[in-house]
Amino acid sequence: MDFFFFIGTIISFVLTGYIIWSHGIKPKITNIESKDVERFRDEVSKLITEFNRISNTNINILEDKIEDLKNVIKLADDKIIRINSRLTDLGILEHRHQPPVTEEILSQSEQTQEVKEPPRPRIKPLSSRATLDEKRQRIDELVRAGYPIEEITKAVRMSKSEVQLVLGLKNKR
Repeated sequence: MDFFFFIGTIISFVLTGYIIWSHGIKPKITNIESKDVERFRDEVSKLITEFNRISNTNINILEDKIEDLKNVIKLADDKIIRINSRLTDLGILEHRHQPPVTEEILSQSEQTQEVKEPPRPRIKPLSSRATLDEKRQRIDELVRAGYPIEEITKAVRMSKSEVQLVLGLKNKR
């Protein structure tokens, strides 16, 4: 923002100087010596050179900052891809741990249907103001108690992916 203000100020000075020069000063200075005119031209030339140098410096700084931002965005994109990949892996791992359903298992389940487990108590959902630590603790408790992920997600008010991520991160510790 300061850069554009600086450029606008310089342009304003140059235009103002030109207008003053062409309408007011030029007719009056016809008697001024050519030495003075040359000295004035040299000063204006130095100012223009300095302005160009400062402009180029500022442009280079801006280009460096743009490149830095592009690198930060690339790093963030890479991290997002890795997190999504890990979440997908966690989802795949969950499905791998479930035994395949075969006829033998179906016949065994028919035989064992007579023995029913007592119903589990309903899980009271956490408050919407619960902290992440409270949610992690509740997830651990419910996993130890044998509740399925679908019920855990409702109890802690998180998505299935978030619960799987918490469990995956806990297992890596």
